[in-house]
Amino acid sequence: MIVNIVTVYNSLNAGSFLQAYALQEALRQRGVETHFIRREGGSSSWRGIIRKMLRFIRRGKFSSAVLTAVQFYKFQKCVRSAFDVVAIDAPCDLVVLGSDEVWNITDSAFRLGTLFWSEQISETIPRITYAVSVNRAAYDDFVQEPEYGRFLKKYGSISVRDEHTRNVIQKLTGKEIEIVCDPTMLFDSSYFRKLAKKCKRRKFILLYTFQQKSTCSPQEHIKEIMRFAVCNGLELIGLPGTLCDAEAAADPFELLGYFEAAEYVITNTFHGTVFSILFGKRFAVFPGSTKVTELVKQMHCEKNLMRSGKKLTDCFTGRDTQTDAARRILRDVSQAYLDRVVGKKTTAI
Repeated sequence: MIVNIVTVYNSLNAGSFLQAYALQEALRQRGVETHFIRREGGSSSWRGIIRKMLRFIRRGKFSSAVLTAVQFYKFQKCVRSAFDVVAIDAPCDLVVLGSDEVWNITDSAFRLGTLFWSEQISETIPRITYAVSVNRAAYDDFVQEPEYGRFLKKYGSISVRDEHTRNVIQKLTGKEIEIVCDPTMLFDSSYFRKLAKKCKRRKFILLYTFQQKSTCSPQEHIKEIMRFAVCNGLELIGLPGTLCDAEAAADPFELLGYFEAAEYVITNTFHGTVFSILFGKRFAVFPGSTKVTELVKQMHCEKNLMRSGKKLTDCFTGRDTQTDAARRILRDVSQAYLDRVVGKKTTAI
């Protein structure tokens, strides 16, 4: 079987890269030949990266601008070596959409006219989804633009990543919608430890955050975060542009090494939360978006959720048996879904 995947595989976002990599691996272990349909523009292009660099330069963050260019170059090398990219009309037996927030129609990157609604893909080719999300998009957003409903009905099988997305899509389609885990959670930490590039740094906090509007953000608590780091003799390491001791222009596999080596993780991202859970880290997660709070609830790790008035140190709990149990149950359900729509594994994960 030949499967063409439609997802965000080439942006400057390690989580997006790794979810694509993990889905590809899960499909290949079922004897499937996989390709990715070419995605253009946005942060997947030098034009988008130059705009980001210019924003840093205007703020006087010249080293952040340089590190962004270095990181993008490293990302593109990973993309070229990891994925076989084909045209949208390339022949295949099945199209798989997902995962990620590819149905978040409140974001211009995911609206009609973009790759993620598969308007140019032949209607004779069966299509399914795996672990898609609408993130913050609401049912009313879709109702106001009914053309989206027409495209939703083209999918033979729809699986989503969270309860909010299930409620929205179920109301729109009238279909039973299954919740599955993000592709990265189909695997245990041992799989990602093999992929990770060894991190030479020791005794540090990984600050893995994106700029997002929130009532409780890492930026608002940066003094508390820095004080905790100093008191515990820890360096604060983050992505280019992050207020920290050292900026890391890490590619996705290097970032896995940072997650593995970190003493603590502070994040407001979906995949930052995922890898904190998988690597059993002491971590704090800030409620940056709907998809993050949905994951926290799904994995029963509300204790790690930072809220206004809560101390950072109260979030730093270690591995939790309830979280591990929830992850294993959802992983088994997800494996069964892939077995049903694609075929059973031919090699072990």
